[in-house]
Amino acid sequence: PGAADGTWLDNKTREITDSTKALTKRRDVMERMAAKRPENVNLVDAAKANLGLGDNTKALKYATQVLKNAPDNRKAVEVAAEAHLHNGDTAKAVATIKAAERAGVNVKTIKLPPIRQLALPQKQE
Repeated sequence: PGAADGTWLDNKTREITDSTKALTKRRDVMERMAAKRPENVNLVDAAKANLGLGDNTKALKYATQVLKNAPDNRKAVEVAAEAHLHNGDTAKAVATIKAAERAGVNVKTIKLPPIRQLALPQKQE
């Protein structure tokens, strides 16, 4: 029994389904919290939860909402830049990081090194 009879695949499928359901419930809670108390931390949590589930549109919606009021929110910048990358829009990801730098974010701490390098080319000596 196992791989030959499909048991392993069935088990993995159930695990993924269960994980997705749990993440969706968590996302729903985060979105309700963001709707009830639209503070930056709740909005960023909702953005991250949506990004984790692959809903880049919603992730950008929440991250952008934070960045309108707090353009220096590093976590919102990271989520927005990553969502743009997931959408295949490197230019928008770079623009997001450049805008964050202008807003005073230490962009060297952003956890997207390849995009950070595009946004901040090395200075020639």
